[in-house]
Amino acid sequence: MSKVALQKIRVTGFKRHYKILMQELHQSGILQLSEAHNLSQYTVSKSHDDYYGSVNVARTEFALSFLAPYQTVTSKLDNFLSGGKIVLNNAQLSERIKIFAPEAEKVISACEKLEDQLVRARNEKASLPKKLELAKNLKGLHSTVQANFNTETTTTWIGKIPLSEKSELMGALAAESNLIDLSVLGENRLHAYVRVTTLKSIAPAVNTKLQLFDFEAIDLMNELEAFDGYTPSQIKAELTKLEKDLEMQIATAEMEAKALSVHMRDLKILAEHQAWQNSKNEAQAHMFVSEKTFSFEAWVITDALDDFSAWVKNAFVGEVVVDSMALEKDELPPTKLGNNFVVKSFEPITEMYGLPRKLEMDPTIWLAPFFLIFFGLCLSDVGYGALLALVAAFFLVFGKLSRGANSSLRLLLYCGIAAIVGGVLLGGYFGLTTSQFPAMVDPDTGRFYGQILTPTEGTGPITFLILSLALGAIHLLFGMLLAFVQQIKSKDYSGAFLDTAMWVFMLVAIGLYALGESVGVSKVMATNLCIAGAIGLVITQGRSQKNWLLKPLFGILGLYNITAYLSDLLSYSRIMALGLATGVVGFAMNLTAVIFSEMMPHPVLGILIAVIIVLFGHSLNFGLSLLGAFIHSGRLQFIEFFGKFYESGAERFTPFARAAKYLTVQDK
Repeated sequence: MSKVALQKIRVTGFKRHYKILMQELHQSGILQLSEAHNLSQYTVSKSHDDYYGSVNVARTEFALSFLAPYQTVTSKLDNFLSGGKIVLNNAQLSERIKIFAPEAEKVISACEKLEDQLVRARNEKASLPKKLELAKNLKGLHSTVQANFNTETTTTWIGKIPLSEKSELMGALAAESNLIDLSVLGENRLHAYVRVTTLKSIAPAVNTKLQLFDFEAIDLMNELEAFDGYTPSQIKAELTKLEKDLEMQIATAEMEAKALSVHMRDLKILAEHQAWQNSKNEAQAHMFVSEKTFSFEAWVITDALDDFSAWVKNAFVGEVVVDSMALEKDELPPTKLGNNFVVKSFEPITEMYGLPRKLEMDPTIWLAPFFLIFFGLCLSDVGYGALLALVAAFFLVFGKLSRGANSSLRLLLYCGIAAIVGGVLLGGYFGLTTSQFPAMVDPDTGRFYGQILTPTEGTGPITFLILSLALGAIHLLFGMLLAFVQQIKSKDYSGAFLDTAMWVFMLVAIGLYALGESVGVSKVMATNLCIAGAIGLVITQGRSQKNWLLKPLFGILGLYNITAYLSDLLSYSRIMALGLATGVVGFAMNLTAVIFSEMMPHPVLGILIAVIIVLFGHSLNFGLSLLGAFIHSGRLQFIEFFGKFYESGAERFTPFARAAKYLTVQDK
């Protein structure tokens, strides 16, 4: 329930100190700049100075995207462990920028030139097959390609008709006149390419006849513009030669691009650095700027304020000052969560739902144990849990990832351990039965060591369901307890006692009635408690109504909310469903592997088939079970648990800091 206290401040100073101040703030990431309209509206100039240089990061990003297909990864393992990012410290970063910056323009310009060459060559090459196909189909045309084949007395068409209609067209033209000459120039599987020549006096009639047979005229000058005066055979030879030349141009350009790809690492560093420069330049939009001074408002962690103020005072000898500010009316601070090392890994789950507002508690510390319990019971397999934990531990030990990524990996590690515990308690070992895995069987109980429940045998499913619902009841009641505490802190005493406490009393009474004498409560006492709870709810739930006649009516209607709580409780049956599914599907995959292996004609082939089925089946089961465990464990937190006491909706504390797209900067 830890939220970091934040203080609003105003930083004011002489403009000559602006650059170094923002440089340090951007690197340290301790402030969130605030949009201060009461300052920025007085800015002398709406344009700002590019203190960190005017850069065009889009050109660098273009070079990166252009070279990406040609990059040769030299160390796949290192790239894998770093999550695809470049890991270096500030000194190495400065050195690489210093060395590469003078060469950057040359490399980027070369990429732009190569991209233009490749686009032109590829587009031209893409147009060749159509022209080459046309030239092949005009092989029967022995004259040169020209714009007009007409003479003073004749009209000539060159075009194509459907191949299926060729014979019928020839017959129709012969019947039309013996003064019509039709030559088939070439064919493919769909069309026949023809030349039709006739006297101009009958040309209109011939043209009408051609249209009846779907004749499509070809404008040779449009299709083969560059080959005026060439015969089709000459065009074919020229196109073939041009295609080879273009392929050579493309290959040469790609080789040059591959050679330039050695600069990918430096281009990524440069692009990141340029993005940081732009970010620092654009920060002026939040500030008051005059010819001599600057001023801006920001949020800072309260515990860091004294150190920050002392550093500013010493670094700028009193020419930059930091003043604490009171919040304006209805102004809400951003939220930053500040849990301990273990609980911090669960903060992303809370953030998926939303951050706590000013007067709300941080629910992460309460969410964490329930999430782990639910996740462990849903996945409930020692093998799957161990696999998840080992992968997470491997990256935590050997990986070179950001703090956020490491926090997520720790969450996976905890979830893996929870799944191992759940698997031990429920006897989940890759879907194996006790007869298939006798080494882990306790001879005294006939179960696996540590197993307390067999979910698929006897009363196991019912027991598992009762366990899931019991955990759900505890989860719901704990959420209501947190709501009670929240309401007391907010001084909403009527809501705390007349709503939350009254419903807790009613639900506990119903639970005692359902459990009966098994918990030492007689049916009569439990019934009386339920009646007392119902009367209390009828009296209190309609109190918001102004009309006295409506108060008891709405109080009675308020009892209907019992069904909502029952629905919430039944949602926890999904824990049993997912826990059963993991083991049953794993068992089914093992059984399928055995059956298919026994069907094979040779033992070696049978073993191979079994291994393939087991690997595929368990990989699929692991992936789906892992996804289901995470989603449904989270859902139980978001809907059933948070719905009782938590609203969220606060703005996240987003410090003015270096964004990490390509780099992970780690100081020694």
